Amino acid sequence: MASTSRKRAKRKDTSHLSKNNSAFDNSNTIITLSEQEPQWIPNTGKTSFVWKFFQAKTDGRAYCRYIDNNSNDKGECNYSCIYKSQTSSMIYHIQNVHKEYEQKSGVSTEIA
Repeated sequence: MASTSRKRAKRKDTSHLSKNNSAFDNSNTIITLSEQEPQWIPNTGKTSFVWKFFQAKTDGRAYCRYIDNNSNDKGECNYSCIYKSQTSSMIYHIQNVHKEYEQKSGVSTEIA
């Protein structure tokens, strides 16, 4: 009986090796696809004021495109943060680094 269990173990080992080889080939393909340059996503339909300064890419990150005209280097900020559904980290960056704030509308809700 011991000899049959050894044969089974050998079969499992050889099938396991062939699975590793095929998984290795698939991972090479995935790596090749993920090395593509992320593309810019248009800001259409975005309502927060931070989208005047940020733009998202297909890699799931939002990049600050703020240009400070008062500084010597006229390039973009290029700060990036992960963006899924909330803009709080982008608002924090704009307010604390670039000192830009949301303009409140002049509509008042006071009852006379």
